[in-house]
Amino acid sequence: MSALKFKFAVTTLTERIQANRDKHEATHKEAVEGWYLTVKEQAEKAIRQFERVAKKAEERADFDPRGSDFTFYIREAYPEHHLADYDRVLDMLALTTAEEVELTAAEFGSYVRDEGSWSRDFAATSSVYVSNKQRLS
Repeated sequence: MSALKFKFAVTTLTERIQANRDKHEATHKEAVEGWYLTVKEQAEKAIRQFERVAKKAEERADFDPRGSDFTFYIREAYPEHHLADYDRVLDMLALTTAEEVELTAAEFGSYVRDEGSWSRDFAATSSVYVSNKQRLS
């Protein structure tokens, strides 16, 4: 059994998908700013820990910093984006000679309603970093 397909005007689809892309890009930009502030906060905390360890090392000749609580690594995932997915569809729409194109319900959900397979993860990750940006700014 084949999936149901519906016809949509290319101009209308292009406008909707471009608006979704613009929103996605703005959200990603804000999430990256929040990621930067989050990592910066962690780095500043690590520097304070390091300074405490360095002070102990200066005060005690027998101090071994390898047993201290100083560690630093970035454990925050860099926010991903899916702009290439939007751009691919927009390029296809720009180059088609058709006035209408057919989409399945799944394609409509992905391209028009922003319900792609990655949408939930993008929203969850972005919301954390956007929230951190607001908290740390």
